[in-house]
Amino acid sequence: ELYEDIFNQKKIIEEQNRQLQKELCLARKIQENQIPRKNPVSSAVEFFSIYQPMEEVGGDFYDFVRVREPNLSGVFISDVSGHGVPAALITAMIKTLLETSGESKIHPARLLAYINEKISGQTGGNFLTAFYGIFNHDSGIFTYARGAHEYPLLLRQGQVTPLESRGKMLGVHEDLQFEECQIALVPGDKILFFTDGLTEAVKHGSEESFEEQLSLSLIRCSELSIKDFVKSVYQDLK
Repeated sequence: ELYEDIFNQKKIIEEQNRQLQKELCLARKIQENQIPRKNPVSSAVEFFSIYQPMEEVGGDFYDFVRVREPNLSGVFISDVSGHGVPAALITAMIKTLLETSGESKIHPARLLAYINEKISGQTGGNFLTAFYGIFNHDSGIFTYARGAHEYPLLLRQGQVTPLESRGKMLGVHEDLQFEECQIALVPGDKILFFTDGLTEAVKHGSEESFEEQLSLSLIRCSELSIKDFVKSVYQDLK
């Protein structure tokens, strides 16, 4: 009788696990639909991206933000603390806020302040790092702001330069201000946007993180097309 009871409990747990896995797979499909399916097409700038989550759902998110001005392209990337479903729910909030941010979309610092205002006290103790930039196709000016996110890396003529700006994590304090910076981009420049999943990956059996060799990886493939450039960095990571 005891054996039969244990067997029945095991079957119940297995069925619950199957149901949970089914729900996580559905949640992953929903989250993947929030990620851009296509890269923007422009005669002035090329985009390529890879989205490779390590779990069914999580807190990494990026988007190409549409604005009314046809000569502007917006790039947003963020990372929610924690893992799993809670982080994924917050990314869904961010996606909605990007779409409802109105005129803030063309002002990076204002957009981050808007998101921070809306999510403060709504994230269950989680926080968000984020970066948002607007590229002007006519002038070549890239305007950006950052909230404690990894610095994007500019690759120009074989040299790697972080795009630094000051700003705190989002969702922790209200009324935050973010520094807005500009840089003039020239033909041949590449900018790598990423989350800490790239830099904090550690080699098996070692304490060496990929961050230690990232600059070398970028320089080694600096002459490739943007698509092959991103793929090469990803292969080095793997």
